[in-house]
Parts: sequence; structure tokens; C-alpha cells
Amino acid sequence: MIRIHDKQLGDLGVALGLEQFEDDMVAHLYGFSPRHSEVIGDDWLRRTIRLGIERAAVYGVTNPGLLRFYVELMVMYGSAFDVDPLQPWAGKVLRDPRIPDEVTRIDLLYEAYRGYREVVSDPDGRAPIQALRNLAQILGEGTPLAELRTEQRALEKLVQSYPQRCAYLGEPQLLQLIHRAPEEAARNDMAMDAGVVLATGMMFAIGPAFGADPLYPWIMATLRDPAIKSAERRAERLEKRIRIYVTRAVEYLERKRTHVR
Repeated sequence: MIRIHDKQLGDLGVALGLEQFEDDMVAHLYGFSPRHSEVIGDDWLRRTIRLGIERAAVYGVTNPGLLRFYVELMVMYGSAFDVDPLQPWAGKVLRDPRIPDEVTRIDLLYEAYRGYREVVSDPDGRAPIQALRNLAQILGEGTPLAELRTEQRALEKLVQSYPQRCAYLGEPQLLQLIHRAPEEAARNDMAMDAGVVLATGMMFAIGPAFGADPLYPWIMATLRDPAIKSAERRAERLEKRIRIYVTRAVEYLERKRTHVR
């Protein structure tokens, strides 16, 4: 006869609870971010949710209701938003040892998120959408990426793409991003000028884990494709896929806006 101890029952209950949470979150994300969820599908959504459970647990956040908000932030700001130096409001709250419990931590995180949105957006919430349009315009200018490699040109294009966010971060923080880009480009086998520019843009738009973020499997697939043998070809393929992604995202948002009207 198999004997099940109390601890095993507890572990089983936790496992079943997390499984239900995962199922509920998949359904929720199709409503929260429908286009993105449709594009990446159930499997990658589940990977994102599991990663969210792991990352949130580091900060003592395990309650399903609180976990939901944590995963929503991942969808909005990248799976590694908690360690993203360009999202300082998040890490400041999550790593504050003075916060006594998970409810207070998530309440404060929500307030920090609202404060951040007020600064980088506008009353109608159009600034992030306009930033995507600006990025589409920059990509459509036809300027070779390698020409944006200098510090000044990189700063110029970041400000052009999302001026409100750049004003919030300040030039020193943006320069740190630009200086870190060569290391990230090399980490993702794109150690050349165009690859550094792409790494700069991806860290700014998606976060520091852009090359391994389950929310962007198409980036991961491109960077890890064994058929791509050179850094130049890898950067070229990624640039092409980014152009397609941004163009389709802008088209979707335009259709959505027209439909709402």
C-alpha cells in the first residue's frame, strides 16, 4: 500500500493549484494581449507563465491573484522586467527588504507601475503606440544599421523612437545601455556593428533577456538557428523579422483603433 505523507499532499495541492493557475492565465492572456497571444500560441504562453511563477517566487509572491499582475507586467515589459535597468521602478519595489508581505509588495508595485505610465505616456495612453509607429518610420528610412553604431547616432534614434521614455531615463542611463550593447550582441552571436545596433534596440524595446524571452520565440529562433553560420547573416535575418513584426503590429493597432471608433 502506498502511503502519502502530509507534505506530499501539500506539494500535490500546490502543483494542482499552479496547473489551474496556468490554465486560467492562458485564457486571461488571450483577453489581455490577444494579438501577441495568438501569434506565440499556448505553448509559449505557458512557458512565460511558468517563468513568471519562478521569478515572482524569488520576491515571495506566490498568491495566484498577485501572480497574475506579475505575469501581465512581463507581457508589457519583457520577461526580465524585474532586473531591467531601464525599468528601475520595478526592481526598486521587488527587491526592497523592508516590505513585509507579498500583498503590500504587489500593491506598491502597482502604484510604481501607474506612476511610470503617467510619466512615459499621455492622458490618452497613445505614447507607447506612437513609439511603435516611430520605430516603423526609423526602420523604413533605409539607413544601414551599421551607420547608427556611434554613441551620438544611437542616442538620437532612441530619443526619436520614444522621447517620453528617454526623458524619464535620462542620458546617463541611455549611455549605459548603449555601452552594454556590444557585450549583448556578442552573447547572441552578432558581434558586428549592425548586431550591436540591433542589441541596443532590443534591450530598449524588449528588455535585457531579448534573446531568451519566451514572449518572443521568433527572436530566439533566429538567434539560435544552426543554419545561420555568420554574425552578418544572423543580424540581417533578425533585422528583417523585426521589420515585419513592427509593421504588422502597427497595422494591427491601427485597425483596432479604427474599430474602436
